[in-house]
Amino acid sequence: MKRRKLLLIILPPILLAATLLLIINSRPTQSLERKPYTLFYTLQDLSNPYFIAVRNGAVDRASELGIKLEVHDAQSNESLQVEALERAIRLKPDAIICSPVAIEPCIPLRKKSQQSGIPFINPNQAIPGSDANINIDEYEFGYAGGIIAGTWVRDVLDGYAKTAVIGHEQITPLAERAQGIEDGIRAIAPRVDIVAYGSANTPQSGFEEAQRIMKAHPDIEVIAAINDGAALGALAVLQGMVKDPSRYCVVGLDATSEAISKMKEPRSMFRGTVDIDPYGTGRQIIDVTVKVLEEGPIDEVIEIPMIPVTWKNIEAY
Repeated sequence: MKRRKLLLIILPPILLAATLLLIINSRPTQSLERKPYTLFYTLQDLSNPYFIAVRNGAVDRASELGIKLEVHDAQSNESLQVEALERAIRLKPDAIICSPVAIEPCIPLRKKSQQSGIPFINPNQAIPGSDANINIDEYEFGYAGGIIAGTWVRDVLDGYAKTAVIGHEQITPLAERAQGIEDGIRAIAPRVDIVAYGSANTPQSGFEEAQRIMKAHPDIEVIAAINDGAALGALAVLQGMVKDPSRYCVVGLDATSEAISKMKEPRSMFRGTVDIDPYGTGRQIIDVTVKVLEEGPIDEVIEIPMIPVTWKNIEAY
């Protein structure tokens, strides 16, 4: 009798546990998995080698994590980027990522995105109030490139050279970068003569600006640009007009694969760049976005490290 009572006491919990186990095992496996995130990323210009590398890093990392990523090319056009952001907010992805063409038009869209419950992640030029900002100090970035160009003037050209600086004043942070380039050059070679300024951020616009500059000042021997894209365009102009490259110096910023390849060519006039690992930055952007989605906004700026690459260390790079 005691044995029967014991079975009656024990049996119901066993049946309950078995029933629960059966229910759990009968559920579709997918219901236990997290739904893949959907992200929207509008970046400045995919004719710029830097942003090509950033895009590639972001796409690869998203693929590894099972994230759906839509990439939009703003083509250096404010209106295109604004339209893309407005469309993205209507579609409600899990997060929006924006490398801005211009900062001011993006601020109200950043607010609208957040008000709609969509975190807003901001690589490159800083959009105030973003849920995360992945950036560099623009002035210091330019200054690092200016130091490279100034060192060439000091060590190879005896401290004096006619020089051009190619900036991109349409974007305020890039104007700061150009100022950093100029100050870096003068810090090392105070007698330098900066005779021309241009505005470009892609190989094509860099080519056009360098043509204009060299036509007006054919005795320029040093060109420093705000990115490798513009610098590569300037390099193409010099290659078409210079017979002896030994005195000439082109400096860019970003350390894109195209720039590194040019630096390694025999008799290259591309003397330096500054590595901010654009491919790795693209991967980092996705990781930061996931962290914001899972843990909330990040207040401190996530800084991108800078490593100068010059004619002195390129073979070991």
